[in-house]
Amino acid sequence: MKKILSLLLILIGVMAQSQDLPSNPEAGKCYLKCNIGEIKQWTEVPCDLTTPKARDTNYIKELQTLYRNLGYEIEITGIIDLNTIAAHKDYNNGMKKMKRKQRKAERRAKRKKKNQ
Repeated sequence: MKKILSLLLILIGVMAQSQDLPSNPEAGKCYLKCNIGEIKQWTEVPCDLTTPKARDTNYIKELQTLYRNLGYEIEITGIIDLNTIAAHKDYNNGMKKMKRKQRKAERRAKRKKKNQ
């Protein structure tokens, strides 16, 4: 009985270690496996692209349509590819900059109003 149990535990341990994961992943970061022809590589992506909603083809097509209308050169396929990831990162960075500028302008207006 002990032999069977130890064999079972060893098999579980081996199977747990044989998962397909990126080499040296960092905690708190999300990765997506991209297939480029026959090459398969792990790419760091924003974590909102790894949610179940992001696996919905229609949602990805909507995102790709939005990015294409904003001037990004991407194909509308419904599949997350490297161009979609790059457009998503660039779009999010632009939105963050715009929000920072808005907050900065609001703080300036507040100070100006307070000093008058």
